[in-house]
Amino acid sequence: MHFLVGLILFAKPTSFSLIPQRVKNGWQFGSVSFRGLNFINAAPVAYAPLLLVGVAWFAFHHWMLPLFFAGQYFVWIAAGYLIACGLFSSIPSSTDVKVGGISTLFWLTLGAAAFYCHYYLHWPS
Repeated sequence: MHFLVGLILFAKPTSFSLIPQRVKNGWQFGSVSFRGLNFINAAPVAYAPLLLVGVAWFAFHHWMLPLFFAGQYFVWIAAGYLIACGLFSSIPSSTDVKVGGISTLFWLTLGAAAFYCHYYLHWPS
């Protein structure tokens, strides 16, 4: 998800890996490096895995539930495992929070200013 959102938002991904690697304190399950991150696109790229929640809901609703009602329980269990993996993969890492922090503050400030202008200054009207 980091890679796809990075492509869409011109963050210029430079390297991409899905192969788990052993690091000092544990495991790194994948990585993406970017060359064009800035305060505008860093938050959406950093929190891109949250989009997997929507993918998991869609898969649950359109794939897992019909399997259960059709009585295909073995495939239903396998589908549940895959959906659970997607949900656990959607949790942002500490690196994601560090990378997207300043950008998140920018977008929250912009949203708060827009809210203030719309509801208190009645602009645009």
